This record gives sequence, C-alpha cells and structure tokens, in this order.
Amino acid sequence: MLVLLAAGLFGCTEQSPVSGGDRFVGDTDRRLVQAVLATDTGGAGQQSIRYPTAGTLYPRDLRAPLFQWEAMPGASQWLLRVQTAKDGTVNVHTREPRWRPQQDDWEFLKKASLGAAAQLQVWALDGEGRAVARGESHFTTSPDPVAASIFYRVVPIPFPAALADLTRLEWRVADPASYDPARTLLAKSKQCLNCHSFSADGKTFAIEIDYKGSKTTSVAVPIEDDGIARLRDADVIDWSRSQAFDKDLKDYLLLSAFSNVSPKGDYLLASLNDSWLLLGSDDLHYSQLATPMSGILAYRPRASGPVRPLPGADDANWIQTNPSWSPDQGEIAFARAAFDQQRFDKYIVGRVKGVRPEVATENRKVGIHYDIYTLPFNNGAGGTAQPLAGASGNGRSNYFARYSPDGKWIAFTQSAQNMVIQPDSDLYIVSAQGGTARRLNTNSEKMDSWHSWSPNSRWLVFSSKRDTPYTQLFLTHIDEQGRDSPAFPLEHMSPSNRAANLPVFVNTTLDRFRGIEVAFAPVKDWSSEDKKLFTDDASKEAAGAAGNENHAAESR
Repeated sequence: MLVLLAAGLFGCTEQSPVSGGDRFVGDTDRRLVQAVLATDTGGAGQQSIRYPTAGTLYPRDLRAPLFQWEAMPGASQWLLRVQTAKDGTVNVHTREPRWRPQQDDWEFLKKASLGAAAQLQVWALDGEGRAVARGESHFTTSPDPVAASIFYRVVPIPFPAALADLTRLEWRVADPASYDPARTLLAKSKQCLNCHSFSADGKTFAIEIDYKGSKTTSVAVPIEDDGIARLRDADVIDWSRSQAFDKDLKDYLLLSAFSNVSPKGDYLLASLNDSWLLLGSDDLHYSQLATPMSGILAYRPRASGPVRPLPGADDANWIQTNPSWSPDQGEIAFARAAFDQQRFDKYIVGRVKGVRPEVATENRKVGIHYDIYTLPFNNGAGGTAQPLAGASGNGRSNYFARYSPDGKWIAFTQSAQNMVIQPDSDLYIVSAQGGTARRLNTNSEKMDSWHSWSPNSRWLVFSSKRDTPYTQLFLTHIDEQGRDSPAFPLEHMSPSNRAANLPVFVNTTLDRFRGIEVAFAPVKDWSSEDKKLFTDDASKEAAGAAGNENHAAESR
C-alpha cells in the first residue's frame, strides 16, 4: 500500500473548486485523494458514520449540518468524499472525526443533491496516510423547506438541579435555516414556566407560568410588533376559577397542565385537577418520573369568559390529560386512562404525607396505560370521546398526540407504561381518522419523545437521548404517505452540558420573535416548606422527590 507522507501532501492550500469536477476543501490535496482511491482495494475495516445516516433527507433551507463519524483505533486523520450525481465531488481532509461544510460548499452540495442522492465516503487514515477503514452513506436534499423557527427550553439536569435553581432555565428560539445562533428569549426567571404553544399564524403565544405562587395559571398573549411577548397581570388565566376545580383535593397539589392555545388563537385548553406523581433522582439519563393520576379537560375563550369543563372529557372516573387541537379546531385528541383510587392514595396522598418512592422502581410499578381518544370540540359543547384506532387498546401507554397541520396524521408517543421521560418511549404515526399505527423508523433504543410538526406538515422535530443523556433536538422528514427519513441532530440548538427539550415549531422568523418579558408583579420564591415537600433529604439514592412546578416538563 502506498505510504503518503503527511508533510508533503497536507500542506497545499492553493487548490480551488473545479467546475463540473472535484472541489478540494481547505488543505485537501488532489494527490491524497488519488492515492487513497488508487490503493483502496476494499480490504480496509469498517468506518462507522453517525450522521448523515444512509437515506437522510435535509431541508432545502437548512444551514450547514455537522457530518460526524466514529473515531477509529490507529486513525489520526480522515478523507471525506461527497460525490454528487452530476455536479462533481467535494473532497475534504480533516484531523477530526467531524466536518461542517462552509456555507458556499454546503450550498453547492444542497443544490447538487436536490432530489438526487449524494454518495458519502469516509476513509480513516493513519499518520502516514494509509487507509485503515472506510465507511459509506448517502443523503438527499428535499424540495420541502422547514420555513419556520423552533421554540424550546434549555435546562440543567438532573431534575433536582433544575428545581434547586429555576434561574438556570432558558427559553430559546432558533431557525434551522439561519447561521445566527439561537436567541435566548427569557433567562434568569425565578418563576416556573412550562408547557407552551402557538397559534397557527405564529402571532399568539401561550405558556404555563406560576403566578403569585399558583400552579393553576397560564397566559396567552400576542407577540407584539417589536417582537416581544409581554406577560402581564391582566393576561393571567387562573384555571382553578372553575366550578369543576376540585377544591377538596387542593392539598394534594392539583394543578393545571398542558395549556394549549387553539390554531386560530381564540380558545385555550388545559388539563384541570391534574395531580401528578412526580419524583426526581440524580440519574442523568432519566432523572424524573412524571405521570398524571387525575384530571379533566377544561377550556376558555382567550379573550374573556369562565373556565368550563369540556363535555366528553370531564369525567372524574378517568384521567384525561395533554389535549391537542386539530388544525380546524373541530376536534381534540387527548390521553385517557382509568382513575384508580388505590393508586391515587398511595402515590399522591401518600407522597404528600412524606412517602418517597424511588424513581426507577416506581416507574415499573405504577403501570398506567393511557389511550388516545378524540372528541368533537363544538365550540366548547364537546361530545362523545372515541378511542383512536391504532393508538389505544394495545396494552401500552399512548400519549402526546399531535395533529399534522394538514389534518392528515397524528404523531404520538408510546411506551410500556406511564408518561414523560420513559426510557423506552418511541414515536408513532397514525391516520387522524385512526387505523394501523406505524413506529417511525428513526426511533432509537433510547428515549424519543415530545414532538412538533412544521407548518407545512413535512418535518417533525423531537427530543431524544440517543447520543447523550443531555437531551438533544432532532429533525426528520415525513412524506405524503407518512414515511419518515433518518433523523439528524440540530446540534447548534443543543448545548453539550444541558438538556434541550420541549421543542415546538412556531410559524415565524427570528426577527419577529425577539424576547419574552415577564411584566407582572414578582411572585414568591419556593418556601422552605415547599422544598421540604419535594426533597427527600433522608435518601441519598433517591435524591429527592421533585416538585409539581415542572409537571410534564420532561426535564431530561
């Protein structure tokens, strides 16, 4: 095998793109490429390529992604070669097991791979330039753009660390197409903010926020002309001001959850009377057990009016939670499970009285199986709830139903039991009318959950622990038949030492969403009694029971 001396071949920087032929990036030398190709007899070992996975589809408006592959024993440098169908080849020499194209190189590759697969080869080379391994993959640029921004949360883990200092949480927005960094919209807030949503036009923003110590409040406000969403006292909705609010159980930390603004921005939905089993641990991978054990659905016109229970989802004999709107507002999808008094007494009443179960053990014991139901909204008149075929009655837990904006599909999460941060949770898709559900191909062996559709119904963003315990955001393409492509990480949105989670597409641009201003009076901080309730100081292993202020938040 030909030995390539690094000093002689890696110092050339005068190569320039060749029209219709090869492009040489950085210090890549034509002789290196020719020598590797000439001596590659197929006998080298296997170089594993992490991203792009074979068959990946990239949006045509995506900024340059990070190509990543595994470091190999004996390899100190790599040759990467991307061959397009008709516009030539890009050649890259790098000393790191990763490469992010410069903007002009990426624009070339996107154009050259639009609707036609580009072939990727990576050779692992030793210090003298000899190939020790080779890997192959391929990717295509989709004609479908994302054409939207992603709103999400950045949070420290494990969960008790987030609980101890809420000011470390950040709310950010990023555009997958933009080379600008993610914009921090809100940081250093002492108030807990949680589940959030936007109207279809991206002009109305809704979020749960603890207001004056209450855990039953949310706000829905316009994103104003200056790009600021201002949360004012007059905008606060107190979901407990309803005849349906169960005041007899107020000592058991009933709250409102999953507040959700309608696509037209004129109604709000939430889970009312939610009482959550919520435990925390020091395990970075799964530091929270969170699952509701009671709840009904309630709604309110955004402008004004009382909070009312939604008929068909207001039966206290059931747990009814995490509602989602159909794009025409004609239907609601939600998760439902039977209410169990013994389970409630053990985990909710018992916890308030000081019982501190351990997270992993109790996750297996609780064993709640939620089914997805659909229900007519009828401007608040409700109707009869029906189980969604393919997402119910399967002996597993089905939750987080999300309608595609074109009304064709419902994407949902499924796990063996319970809800939120389940180690085995996977993403599924089913017709909005019900049918045979299909597990997405892009699922990993670890948690994949909390997803959102792009406004054009072609892209799904979701949270995953596949590469690290610090949850990252990923993007996959969904075609007209509901088939998904291999996902790739939005690594510029995911810090390496904190979790990025709760992603929601918002139909806006970065210049139109510039900040969140908490403009109402300060609220009290956690009292010592509050913290005592949610912290198990007696057990180092359990690391404490976490508080309901981050209910359903997937603090991963």
